[in-house]
Amino acid sequence: MEVFVRLDPSSASFYEHCNKVILSDGALPAKYKMLLVMGIGAARMCEDCVVQSMRAALNLGATREEVLEALKVAFVSGGAQTIRTAKKALETVFAKA
Repeated sequence: MEVFVRLDPSSASFYEHCNKVILSDGALPAKYKMLLVMGIGAARMCEDCVVQSMRAALNLGATREEVLEALKVAFVSGGAQTIRTAKKALETVFAKA
Protein backbone atom coordinates (compact mmCIF):
# COMPACT_ATOMS: atom_id res chain seq x y z
CA MET A 1 0.00 0.00 0.00
CA GLU A 2 2.92 2.32 0.73
CA VAL A 3 3.99 2.37 -2.92
CA PHE A 4 0.43 2.93 -4.08
CA VAL A 5 -0.02 5.91 -1.73
CA ARG A 6 3.31 7.36 -2.84
CA LEU A 7 2.26 7.13 -6.49
CA ASP A 8 -1.29 8.33 -5.80
CA PRO A 9 -1.57 10.22 -2.49
CA SER A 10 -5.36 10.47 -2.82
CA SER A 11 -5.57 6.70 -2.43
CA ALA A 12 -4.62 7.06 1.26
CA SER A 13 -8.03 8.43 2.18
CA PHE A 14 -9.75 5.63 0.24
CA TYR A 15 -7.63 3.03 2.04
CA GLU A 16 -8.44 4.62 5.41
CA HIS A 17 -12.15 4.57 4.55
CA CYS A 18 -11.98 0.87 3.64
CA ASN A 19 -10.19 0.08 6.89
CA LYS A 20 -12.79 2.01 8.85
CA VAL A 21 -15.63 0.08 7.21
CA ILE A 22 -14.03 -3.30 7.88
CA LEU A 23 -12.39 -2.67 11.25
CA SER A 24 -15.28 -0.85 12.92
CA ASP A 25 -18.31 -2.40 14.53
CA GLY A 26 -21.51 -1.64 12.70
CA ALA A 27 -24.49 -3.86 11.99
CA LEU A 28 -21.84 -6.61 12.06
CA PRO A 29 -19.08 -6.69 14.66
CA ALA A 30 -15.61 -6.07 13.17
CA LYS A 31 -14.48 -9.61 14.04
CA TYR A 32 -17.30 -11.05 11.91
CA LYS A 33 -16.32 -8.79 9.03
CA MET A 34 -12.76 -10.08 9.23
CA LEU A 35 -14.03 -13.67 9.32
CA LEU A 36 -15.94 -12.90 6.11
CA VAL A 37 -12.79 -11.45 4.55
CA MET A 38 -10.91 -14.57 5.62
CA GLY A 39 -13.44 -16.86 3.95
CA ILE A 40 -13.36 -14.82 0.76
CA GLY A 41 -9.55 -14.96 0.75
CA ALA A 42 -9.66 -18.74 1.14
CA ALA A 43 -12.17 -19.12 -1.69
CA ARG A 44 -9.96 -16.91 -3.88
CA MET A 45 -6.93 -19.07 -2.99
CA CYS A 46 -5.03 -16.16 -1.44
CA GLU A 47 -3.05 -17.65 1.44
CA ASP A 48 -1.58 -14.29 2.54
CA CYS A 49 -5.10 -12.83 2.62
CA VAL A 50 -6.27 -15.67 4.85
CA VAL A 51 -3.32 -15.33 7.22
CA GLN A 52 -3.71 -11.56 7.56
CA SER A 53 -7.47 -11.60 8.01
CA MET A 54 -7.30 -14.59 10.39
CA ARG A 55 -4.82 -12.74 12.59
CA ALA A 56 -6.94 -9.58 12.41
CA ALA A 57 -10.09 -11.52 13.38
CA LEU A 58 -8.28 -13.08 16.34
CA ASN A 59 -6.97 -9.65 17.39
CA LEU A 60 -10.54 -8.34 17.21
CA GLY A 61 -11.69 -11.06 19.62
CA ALA A 62 -12.63 -13.97 17.38
CA THR A 63 -12.07 -17.36 18.95
CA ARG A 64 -10.31 -20.32 17.39
CA GLU A 65 -13.70 -22.01 17.16
CA GLU A 66 -15.15 -19.03 15.25
CA VAL A 67 -12.22 -19.09 12.83
CA LEU A 68 -12.65 -22.80 12.22
CA GLU A 69 -16.41 -22.53 11.75
CA ALA A 70 -16.04 -19.63 9.32
CA LEU A 71 -13.57 -21.73 7.35
CA LYS A 72 -16.02 -24.64 7.30
CA VAL A 73 -18.57 -22.34 5.70
CA ALA A 74 -15.95 -21.26 3.16
CA PHE A 75 -15.13 -24.93 2.44
CA VAL A 76 -18.76 -25.72 1.67
CA SER A 77 -19.10 -22.84 -0.76
CA GLY A 78 -15.53 -22.73 -2.10
CA GLY A 79 -14.57 -26.35 -2.57
CA ALA A 80 -11.30 -28.24 -2.25
CA GLN A 81 -9.00 -25.36 -3.19
CA THR A 82 -10.39 -23.44 -0.21
CA ILE A 83 -9.35 -26.24 2.13
CA ARG A 84 -5.82 -26.31 0.71
CA THR A 85 -5.40 -22.53 1.07
CA ALA A 86 -6.85 -22.44 4.58
CA LYS A 87 -4.71 -25.38 5.73
CA LYS A 88 -1.50 -23.50 5.07
CA ALA A 89 -2.86 -20.38 6.79
CA LEU A 90 -3.94 -22.38 9.84
CA GLU A 91 -0.46 -23.91 10.06
CA THR A 92 1.08 -20.45 9.89
CA VAL A 93 -1.20 -18.75 12.44
CA PHE A 94 -1.64 -21.61 14.90
CA ALA A 95 1.87 -23.10 14.62
CA LYS A 96 2.68 -22.14 18.21
CA ALA A 97 -0.62 -23.38 19.63
